[in-house]
Amino acid sequence: MIVATHFLLVGDETDIPLLRRLLEQLPVNAYGQAFIELTTPALPTSLDAPEGLTVTWLPPSVREPFSRRGDAAASAALAWVAEWLPDETCTHDAPYVMWIGCSTSNVMDRLRGELGDRLERLHLHHR
Repeated sequence: MIVATHFLLVGDETDIPLLRRLLEQLPVNAYGQAFIELTTPALPTSLDAPEGLTVTWLPPSVREPFSRRGDAAASAALAWVAEWLPDETCTHDAPYVMWIGCSTSNVMDRLRGELGDRLERLHLHHR
């Protein structure tokens, strides 16, 4: 049995051009989640993604009034990890691939480090 790769893509509006290219390159049977944090209320029209991959926009309204850039994206990524990779050893059959952008966010920098340390078999890419 072939086990499909599970994708997590996390970025902000500055990553949209790159995320668009990444989504175009994924296999048609790819599944997973993309979270994109926005700092302005205007939403892009759409991003094409494989049918099994959901794109979730995180507009400013989901952020706390005094939150830092990257807080909403980090919260979404941590919730995804808690659901899909709940144990420390990451002993799942399916490969997981993460791409994390938000390169101007200290919050996301720390998250990348924590995930890289915790999840040995994880393929973690960042901008």
